[in-house]
Amino acid sequence: MRSLNQIVNDDVIIKRIQIFLIVLFTVLVLWDFLLALDCLDENTISRVIQNRVDSGLLVLTYFWGAVCANLFFPLKDDPKVNPTTGTIILYGIALMFVILNAEKQFDKFMTVDLYKYGTYMVFGFIIGLLFWRQKQQKPE
Repeated sequence: MRSLNQIVNDDVIIKRIQIFLIVLFTVLVLWDFLLALDCLDENTISRVIQNRVDSGLLVLTYFWGAVCANLFFPLKDDPKVNPTTGTIILYGIALMFVILNAEKQFDKFMTVDLYKYGTYMVFGFIIGLLFWRQKQQKPE
C-alpha cells in the first residue's frame, strides 16, 4: 500500500484535482451568471456571500486574506512558527474578532466598505504571512 505522501504527490491525482477545481470554478461562475439573469433580486452566489459579510461577518474577509497568503506565498524553507501553533493563532485572532465584536468597533471610525474590507483582508494576509504559511513541496 502506498503512503499518503506518495498518493498526495502523485502527478495523476494532482492533475485530476486541478481539472476538478477548474470545472468547479467555471460551474460556479456560470451558475452565478445565470442567477443574475433571472428576475429575482439578491439571489446570486456573490450577493449571498456579500450579504453575509455585510451582516457583520467581516471575519470571512480576514480568512480570505490569510488563505491568499498561504496559497500564493508558500515557504521554501521550514516555517519559523509550528504550523499547528500558527493555525491556533489565526483562529484565535478570528475568535477574538467575534467575541469582542470588533466589526462594530471598527465601523465607528471606518465608514467606507471598500476600506473596511480591504483592511480586514490585509490584516488577514499579514497574519497568514507571518503564522500560517505552508512549506512548498519540492519535486523529488
